Amino acid sequence: MYWLTIDEIKDKGLLRVRSCCFGCALIQRSVLERVTSRVDPALRRFDDYFFFMDCEAKSIPVYADTSLYAEHYPSLGGGSGWLTL
Repeated sequence: MYWLTIDEIKDKGLLRVRSCCFGCALIQRSVLERVTSRVDPALRRFDDYFFFMDCEAKSIPVYADTSLYAEHYPSLGGGSGWLTL
């Protein structure tokens, strides 16, 4: 698995992906009934990380519509999403 930049995927249509963020996601109810939410603070992994791992384990395909773009605030943790105090 590897990260893609916006320039690599912008306007490429519907792409099958292994994971994404929950920031702007549409999830079918039938999927939510099969995949439960879970958190592991010790691993610093949360709902979206486990959700997409579980989708893959249950052979539930995940797609990104690259014709849509949602603005995001910059990460507070230097790209990791974590803020060091």
